[in-house]
Amino acid sequence: METKFEKLKAELLLKAKNNNACESGYRQAEKCKTENELAQVIADNFNWVWSSKTITLEDLNKLDSELLQSVGIFANYEGRIESDINRLIIVGTSSTAIVTNDLSSPRIVTYDSSSPRIVTNDSSSPRIETYGSSSPRIVTNGSSSPRIVTNDSSSPAIVTNDSSSPRIVSYDSSSPRIETYGSSSPRISGIMNCNGLSSPRISGIMNCIINGNHSLIIDLDNLLIIKSDKWTVK
Repeated sequence: METKFEKLKAELLLKAKNNNACESGYRQAEKCKTENELAQVIADNFNWVWSSKTITLEDLNKLDSELLQSVGIFANYEGRIESDINRLIIVGTSSTAIVTNDLSSPRIVTYDSSSPRIVTNDSSSPRIETYGSSSPRIVTNGSSSPRIVTNDSSSPAIVTNDSSSPRIVSYDSSSPRIETYGSSSPRISGIMNCNGLSSPRISGIMNCIINGNHSLIIDLDNLLIIKSDKWTVK
C-alpha cells in the first residue's frame, strides 16, 4: 500500500511535471526517499514551487510542522520566530514577528502573509522579500548592505537604522512607506509609480540615489512632492 509520503511525493511530482519544472529540480524531488529530504528540496526551490502553484498551503499542511521549521519553512505559524537558520520562509501567517541577530547573509521571505514584522539586528547582508503580503513592517538595525524587496504587497513599511548601503526595491506595492536614519548610501528603486506603485512615502533620506526621472523629496505632513538638489539621479 502506498504510504502518505509516497502519495504526497507522487502528487507533487505530477504537478511539477505539468508545470514544466526544470530537470534538475524535478530529479532532486524524484530521488527523495524521506519526508526530510522532500522538505529540503521544497525549501531549496520554494519561490518556483509556490509561484507555480506546484505546492500550496494544503500540501505543506500534509508535512510535519516541526520538520518544515527545521528547514526554515513556517506555514500558518502564529507567534514570534527567532532563529539561527539563515533562510526563513514564512507562508500564510498572521502578525508574526521574525527576528534575526548577528547573522551573516540571512534571507527572509514572506508569502501571502498578514502584518508580518521582520527585524534584523547587527546582521551582515540580510535579504528580505515579501510577496502578496499585507502591511509588512521591515526594520534593519546596524545591518550592513541589507536588501529589501516588496512585491505585490499592500502598505509595506520599511525602516533602516544605522545601516550601511541599504537597497530597497518596491514593485507593484500600494502605499509603501520608506524611512532611513543614519544609513549610508541608501539606494531606492521602483518608486514614483514607475512600476505600478501608488502613494509612496519617503522620509529621513539624505544623499541617496533614486532610480527614476526626478530627484524628489516627499513631504509626509503635506503629501507634497518637492524637487531636491541634494540627491544624485542616475
